[in-house]
Amino acid sequence: MNKDSNAAKTKLAAIVGGAGGVGSATAKLFKEQGYRVAILDHKNCNVADEASVSSAFKKIETEEGAIDIIVYVPSAPITPKPIFHKRWDDFSKHIDVQAKGLFFVFSALSKSIISGHKIKFIILSTEYCIGTPPVMFSDYITAKYALLGLSKCLAVELARFNSTLNIISPGPINTKLLTNPPSDLKVSEPEDIAKVILFLAGNDSKFLNGANINVNGGNTMF
Repeated sequence: MNKDSNAAKTKLAAIVGGAGGVGSATAKLFKEQGYRVAILDHKNCNVADEASVSSAFKKIETEEGAIDIIVYVPSAPITPKPIFHKRWDDFSKHIDVQAKGLFFVFSALSKSIISGHKIKFIILSTEYCIGTPPVMFSDYITAKYALLGLSKCLAVELARFNSTLNIISPGPINTKLLTNPPSDLKVSEPEDIAKVILFLAGNDSKFLNGANINVNGGNTMF
């Protein structure tokens, strides 16, 4: 076992959205590498509700101790349809899960951060925030842009307290959220994303903050 794996044994990772495709793959990989893992999903934490988030994180800290890593990968169900057929409720549903939820998670951990405990935040964005977005996903993409903006602001302010935030922007991932992709589209597996998350959680990424890593097989490039 390497040095980084030995260090992982003392680290506690909370995976928000841990029951989804990327979340469950990340939890499995983290456990294999010796991390302690707390999984939060819709059954034990409603990210759109501040009291629910606060309660969930207090429970983790009471039972497991201080959290060292936050992996934020939740998503509301995606219903592709033209923007002409969307309602604001469609947008707010996604914004609540993406930006609002991340803010509530940060708020639940703010005292620990201010006290000097280092936390690594790892956020799942999307390649759709780079270049021209596809049609039919306006609510989801708008929410991801909100998440991206909040993430960048957090990265700047967290740095003062020795905490970091980095972003992963994947292309289409082979999960239940993906339906009928074009045959020529490069589609990653959840495990592909989990491996990048593992890197960002480890010591080898200690000098990264505010980075946005494009993981899409070259579908879209900066």
